[in-house]
Amino acid sequence: MIYIAGPCTWDNDEQLEKDLIKLKSFIGDDKNQFYFKSSFLKDNRSEHNSYKGPGEDGIKTLLKLKQKYDVKICTDFHTPEQIYKYGSKFDIIQIPAFLCKQTSLLEAAAANCKLIHIKKAQWMHPQEIDGSVCKIKYINPNVRVIVTDRGTYGINNQLYMDPRHVYQFRNQTSANLIGVDITHSNKGHKERFLTAFQDSSITAITYKEAGCDVIFMETTEKPLFAMCDADTMLDLAEAELIYDMTKDTE
Repeated sequence: MIYIAGPCTWDNDEQLEKDLIKLKSFIGDDKNQFYFKSSFLKDNRSEHNSYKGPGEDGIKTLLKLKQKYDVKICTDFHTPEQIYKYGSKFDIIQIPAFLCKQTSLLEAAAANCKLIHIKKAQWMHPQEIDGSVCKIKYINPNVRVIVTDRGTYGINNQLYMDPRHVYQFRNQTSANLIGVDITHSNKGHKERFLTAFQDSSITAITYKEAGCDVIFMETTEKPLFAMCDADTMLDLAEAELIYDMTKDTE
């Protein structure tokens, strides 16, 4: 199993490093791979005054941590220019859900990275994401692509997670690996300690049973104090429990 895990973004460099140290202590072995994820820029926030992260200077922080702790890293990119400048330094280029059909961004990623992570937008049917995968494969057929399910919006803006999407991704797209975002299904759980872990663990287990290859989770030491996605992130203890429940052992 592959795990992409880390905070949504970070409020300060000290906390980011602490999160990495803790995650690295329990995720990853000969059978399970770990990629540390955090976003230097959250450019798709719902409100103008929402916290967006440290900005482009945060890339230097991620690269320093990569070298210091010998860890593979992943981050979101929002423009082709950012990818051309920094993309080759990252182990995974992540395409945000809101930009998953952005041709210029996908083409830039294909030319600058060997592993690309596309999040399916919540308003798309599973098979629709194949158009994005094909844009990448057209530029570079050797690029490996992860397609990750973030759920699908239904009645009353409810986000539904459906493990049957694993089969659809596998058989109706050209993706190499299939993932699930177990964090954003918690959206709106203000009393997160009563619901977030339960929802995330059920999602992780059912998608693994359905055959997914990648588990994506946003996690930090004290999520309720985070300046971004405080009501959806898992705390590190919850993330460790989910890892123990889903990791490959054979």
